[in-house]
Amino acid sequence: MRPRNKASGFSLLEVIVVLAIVGGALVMYTNYARKQAAKEMRQTIANALVQEMKGVVNYLRDETLQTKGGEKDNPFYDSNGASANDAHYRYRITNSVNDINTGKATDYFLWGDDFNAQKQQRYLFISKSCNTSLKSEFELTTEYLPCSLVTAADNPAAKIDRIGFTSDDLTTPSSTVSRMDVIVAFAYTDGGDKYSFANYASAFNNALNNAGLIASHIMIVRRKTSVDAWQLVTKADGTTPVEFSDMASNLKRLEKAGAGQQLGIRLTFDMNDNDSGSGGNAGNMCWNSTESKVELCYDQEPGTGVHGEDRILALNMTDQEDQRGDRVAGTLKANLVMENTSRPVFIFKRRYGGDLWLAADGNPERFTYTNNNNEEIEGEFYLDDNTSSRPWNGYSIRGWDTISDYYPSRAYDAFELVTPSVSEYSGTEYSINDITGKQNYIAEYDDSNKMSGWHRFAVQACPAVEQEIILRDANGEAILDNEGNKKTVKIVRKLYPRLSASISSVSAYNDGTGTVDMYTKQSETRKRLRDSKKLDMLGGVTVQVELAEQDVSQGISADHNSASKYIYPGGKYIWAVTAVIGMYDSETGLGHSIENPPFISYVITKWCSTIPQSGTPQDLLSTTTYK
Repeated sequence: MRPRNKASGFSLLEVIVVLAIVGGALVMYTNYARKQAAKEMRQTIANALVQEMKGVVNYLRDETLQTKGGEKDNPFYDSNGASANDAHYRYRITNSVNDINTGKATDYFLWGDDFNAQKQQRYLFISKSCNTSLKSEFELTTEYLPCSLVTAADNPAAKIDRIGFTSDDLTTPSSTVSRMDVIVAFAYTDGGDKYSFANYASAFNNALNNAGLIASHIMIVRRKTSVDAWQLVTKADGTTPVEFSDMASNLKRLEKAGAGQQLGIRLTFDMNDNDSGSGGNAGNMCWNSTESKVELCYDQEPGTGVHGEDRILALNMTDQEDQRGDRVAGTLKANLVMENTSRPVFIFKRRYGGDLWLAADGNPERFTYTNNNNEEIEGEFYLDDNTSSRPWNGYSIRGWDTISDYYPSRAYDAFELVTPSVSEYSGTEYSINDITGKQNYIAEYDDSNKMSGWHRFAVQACPAVEQEIILRDANGEAILDNEGNKKTVKIVRKLYPRLSASISSVSAYNDGTGTVDMYTKQSETRKRLRDSKKLDMLGGVTVQVELAEQDVSQGISADHNSASKYIYPGGKYIWAVTAVIGMYDSETGLGHSIENPPFISYVITKWCSTIPQSGTPQDLLSTTTYK
């Protein structure tokens, strides 16, 4: 073979190979760039459409509108409007979330920039000061929607077709809004990219997250022509709607149901989920993993909640440096108030038979307890085997009637509100008091007495929750006003401190020498048992939990009272856990009663509840400083 001349350059074949490689790379880059451009375009469109939705949600959130002429009632909630425009604000759709037929177009607000008021009602949300032929009658000082659709929101690839609103009661349309449905129509295609609109799923999720909106459902819809009502696409059972997120697993059904039809999605917004103010980022919150190591996001995932809802709000986390790539639950730092759905409660007083006890102003009276000092405490009441069969005369535990005659189970007002419980160990006792044979013994805690016990704890501060409660009759049915709307009353539900004590360790170890720190340390409870000491026979233990007034008179130091007990700041009362233990001398058989023995320890559990603990002082909440 002839050796190659270094000065002769590259052969034609080598040049062709290099050009082929470069050409292939350019093709790959071009395809990548095209996909990225398409992705960015979808995100731009989704952002613009969601901003339209957010503007409408913000409009609905405001009970009054700020105008240059002063404050005006929001026409959506004003049932006395007289103009034609006002009439349209009261249009409501009547279909439920899972109804296949989404309803006729005349019940919706059609969307767009058309000059014909019959073809679009978006103009009802824009200011009178807009330089357009169609506009509302309000000269708004707050811009909910721009005067005209931005270009991205008017892209035929995906655009809002209509927006509808439901009343609290679907069967009786009224001047209320509980749900908003937004139908987004995709451009009709019949080729290989017919289902390419599925690529909008992540774009809409990102846009909703960034806008702080929560869509409880995003379902796929279809229609034959523009004059037909949109229909939900269902799974094979013919009743279960197909969610946008489940599209990939329902392509066969979509192919059959959507043949020759225009496709779209319907976003459903529950106003209770989107009522946190008009600022951005009020709902879902995400951090992009490309800009930060960790991504946290509130997602609505399929699941069943305590009220039967089919979406669960989950705080998910992904760590880009995790080799496993798992998606795990994120960490939430918050104070929580929860519903205890196992305990329905009565918030209001009721008369014999179960009807509400109304005050002179027509509002229901709150249920009250009477404590040991004959003071009334506002709280909530529940039925169980103990409470339901007690005598009751409408005021107190007296008479021939029973409590359940006044408070039938079906007429409950709400569920008990509670906070998560916290537990701690307590084993410290600095005194031992043998009360065997003591005459006129009174089991009453005295914080100024060293012998009264040392298992004492600060009273936890509890939150209060303002809620709107539906008023119900004796059968549990909602009471309606003259307009057919459900009667409600806005109240503050106060949560009270609660504490329970369970025994951790106990022994009949009465050595008579005053061993006071036997169970102080959990890691040494067995070490302090001695063969040289006598172990007696345990007869029984009675534990008492009470709220006692704290002695704040200064003792040996500023932080200790006259009994050398620590003074807890910020409260008039403290929790006191006391006990009496009965035992028998294993040698003589004689019995002993020991008050607050040092050979007993507890697991202390604290929480808050709308049901006050027995013995709660009337001024407990007002004298406890909320931290």
